[in-house]
Amino acid sequence: MRDLQGPALMEKDPKPPNPRALTRYSAVSQVMQLLDEGLPLAHALAVCAQRSHDGRHYGSSTLEKWYYRYRKLGYAGLQELPRKDRGRSQALSGQMQEDLRKLRLEHPRLSVTSLLRHLEKEGMFVAGSYSLSSVYRFLREHQLDARSLSAGLHREGGPVKAFEKALPNQLWMSDAMHGIHLRSEPGGKSRKTYLMGIIDDHSRLIVHAQYYFQEQSWCLMDTFKQAIKRRGIPETFYTDNGKIFTSEHMKEVCAQLKVRLVHARPYAAYSKGKIERFFLTLQKDFEQSLVFKPVSDLGQLNQRLWRWLEEDYHRRPHSALGGQCPADRFHAGGASLRLVADNKQLERFFLKTIRRKVRHDCTISIDNRLWEVPVALRGQKIELRLDPRGAGPVEIWYREHYHGPARRCDKHLNGNHFSSRNYEC
Repeated sequence: MRDLQGPALMEKDPKPPNPRALTRYSAVSQVMQLLDEGLPLAHALAVCAQRSHDGRHYGSSTLEKWYYRYRKLGYAGLQELPRKDRGRSQALSGQMQEDLRKLRLEHPRLSVTSLLRHLEKEGMFVAGSYSLSSVYRFLREHQLDARSLSAGLHREGGPVKAFEKALPNQLWMSDAMHGIHLRSEPGGKSRKTYLMGIIDDHSRLIVHAQYYFQEQSWCLMDTFKQAIKRRGIPETFYTDNGKIFTSEHMKEVCAQLKVRLVHARPYAAYSKGKIERFFLTLQKDFEQSLVFKPVSDLGQLNQRLWRWLEEDYHRRPHSALGGQCPADRFHAGGASLRLVADNKQLERFFLKTIRRKVRHDCTISIDNRLWEVPVALRGQKIELRLDPRGAGPVEIWYREHYHGPARRCDKHLNGNHFSSRNYEC
């Protein structure tokens, strides 16, 4: 086995999320995914040029430039890129293209002239600032012209062939499932649970699964972190397009760890059939067994789940693996795993970064709670790094320098220091 010693885990202070860099990283990840599937680079670039990346399309030459910059410089190479066309006007601006694309998809049966008339009326387009030829060219390039719409070419599907990765941790799939209801005492109010699960595509091993009382982003991040600590770092993380799977925090963590974050395309839920099949097995086996030995709290439920996974599910012969069990198949390819060299550094990568401007009373607000920061930062824009669950300290960063932890504001304690020096008679 080899530890991950690359630049992603050697940086002590990861930079805050950069939406543009994350978009570029997502596009490069798709190119690299197609290369892994055997496509030539030119073909992979052409395919990705037809796809939408956070609502925008990019040409093959642009994607190729990003691809080589990422190979040479890593994620840092995608942070800031100068525009070659800076200072020159364009036929359709990025915002105009986005407005036209959205309206075209919402009303595919309307004529182009009707769409343009509506856009001008709403103030999104200015008459005389564009040409009809540029509009029709944009629609053809993005398969939004009448012929492509009638043929359904604008729709994107998922994998249509059976597939399996050659080694463990090359691809992880994740999804969420509604779990059982827990009742702490007879006649008491029950609480619904949610299961977060991640499966390894090659071995069908559940790298980690856990029940929570919420279905929130921090639950997924916690499951992902526990999976990495126990099983290593995956090459690709495959999820659906739910809000918790597409958060900026998740994108930033994957970018720092050099994990390709890939989302299932709309109407292609079948491409995550392996994790869905596991959920069905869990419902029919593990959750039904709880009828005979009920649990009353979340900790006990998770302990029983982990015991069932390690002692039962991972030891069963799997028909799709030729009779081999998931645990044996995963460990057989253990030499290819990327392991985390420093768990403390990994914890830092999972911290959430938020920005605040310090008030004149030296406080900032997080989720309607007041925190105090050093007086020297009064009126400054600072960064706060914290555990998304709300546990642990809130770190204060200003201009890439650490200024210690923030403290909860105690107004009553501060009131004891209010004296005649604070006002005039």
